[in-house]
Amino acid sequence: MRSIAASFRLAAVVASFIVIGCHGFATATSRTSSTKYLSLHLAAKDDTVNEAKLEKITSWSRRDMLSSTFASLTVALMSIATPPPTHAADFGVKVGNAEASPSRQEDNANVLFTQDYYYIFGTAAQWIEPDSTDFPKSMPYTKVQQRYDAIKKYQSRVVNGLARIKALDEGDIADPTVQDVYSLRPMGLLANSMLSSENKGKSDELYLTRWYVNEMYLHINDARTASTKDKAMESVATAKKAGNSYLTLMNRVITSKVGDKFEYL
Repeated sequence: MRSIAASFRLAAVVASFIVIGCHGFATATSRTSSTKYLSLHLAAKDDTVNEAKLEKITSWSRRDMLSSTFASLTVALMSIATPPPTHAADFGVKVGNAEASPSRQEDNANVLFTQDYYYIFGTAAQWIEPDSTDFPKSMPYTKVQQRYDAIKKYQSRVVNGLARIKALDEGDIADPTVQDVYSLRPMGLLANSMLSSENKGKSDELYLTRWYVNEMYLHINDARTASTKDKAMESVATAKKAGNSYLTLMNRVITSKVGDKFEYL
């Protein structure tokens, strides 16, 4: 989506470059024609206008043409170098979802999967209710065998991690930055196989799924470092929202031929 928008902006800039350059050339050409007309007019009135004078007038017209064209191309190049103004309020780790973790760094340096929804779109995503199909509207297709193999490889580890997340209410919060006791990395690796292919590459739905995994990671750590128990439990509840959003996306691509769907948190 971002790459498409960038392509449109590049096409617009190139078109502007061509239009401005042509305009400058046409303007300079018009000046050249006028100069030549002037030289002929003077020659008709004054027999003393010699070839040297005409050459001097013609050289002026050439300099005008080059100067005008150069100025036009300079304007076009400046338009490429100067990006359109943006509003800071349109982007941010909590823009789009007020419950997104405030501890996420703006450069995504403190998450498990750097290339996620925030990395691509610059905003947070909305939570997804269990079994909802409203967002996103569709899911990418990958081969059944590919999904089957991924479930067989990662499902047990993901289930164990989900059990640890369910138990966060009891107050036993391990540090996710030290050891992956919540199997968050296997969750991301499962999504890679379920939502991307060699032919189509990474999908927006995969970036979205990674964002939910990263939000679980961040909120669990937020709960661990919270100043009060209430704030800790608030972060735990939000981590579970992110977890259920992730599971909803996974369950949408788990058919009876692929395996068993996951239970929600």
